[in-house]
Amino acid sequence: MPRRVNLIMLLGLIVVLVLSVAISAGAKMAQEDVLAPAGEDVFGVGEAPPVEELLPLGGGGALGVAEAQLGKPFVWGTDGPDTFSCSGLVRYALRVSGIDANAPFTPEEYLGRYAPVDPVNIQPGDVVIYPDWATMYAGNGMLINANQVEGFVTHTPMEYAGEPLGIVRP
Repeated sequence: MPRRVNLIMLLGLIVVLVLSVAISAGAKMAQEDVLAPAGEDVFGVGEAPPVEELLPLGGGGALGVAEAQLGKPFVWGTDGPDTFSCSGLVRYALRVSGIDANAPFTPEEYLGRYAPVDPVNIQPGDVVIYPDWATMYAGNGMLINANQVEGFVTHTPMEYAGEPLGIVRP
């Protein structure tokens, strides 16, 4: 007897694959924009500022610790030093920088632990919480996160991440 294909399951699989490719391509484009040579017009608005002005890549603070992890692999449920999950990267950065030795692993716990920040006042180093994941604001509309789709720690435009549950300042 021939097997029948469940059309709804097939359609769902196609939608998931298309969305995964789109998110991956968007993150890759964003990473290329961030890493473009100084002066290259990647934004289409005239001369782009040097990369150092786009993202504070300095060695101080939690953001500096997170930035030092760029390119390391994503592994679900890990918090460094060799592999990271999304909230594991934030937890690691807060612990290593000395900001919070007991930083939470569960993303939603950040909302009750640190001071809330209005989105118009977001600053580099602020923790941005989404349902079931946490990331850190890197500046200029970019997040630094252990990206499950990309498979490594990278920069992602905040607009691609959707509406956050909240923003906090550790």
